[in-house]
Amino acid sequence: MREFYLNTSNLREACKELRVGDKVYLSGTVYTARDAAHKRIFELMENGSPLPFDIDGAVIKADSYADRELLGELPHVPKWAIAYKHPPEEK
Repeated sequence: MREFYLNTSNLREACKELRVGDKVYLSGTVYTARDAAHKRIFELMENGSPLPFDIDGAVIKADSYADRELLGELPHVPKWAIAYKHPPEEK
């Protein structure tokens, strides 16, 4: 088993090297939220208000397996997870 010591600042690049069974020690800032926080984030986004933290690259997903089954999925695309990516900057 391989071991990786990663920081959230370099996680995206380091993930390309990870394999099933690797042990990962993660340091840095990690945000977690539940129902009320998700509702507030969506309200802020709909109103065009600034968010308390950057969500570029963030994934919001249903944790409950019952909810995941209820929402379903398409080939290669689960309906129970949403990934946020900022549009590319125009030069």
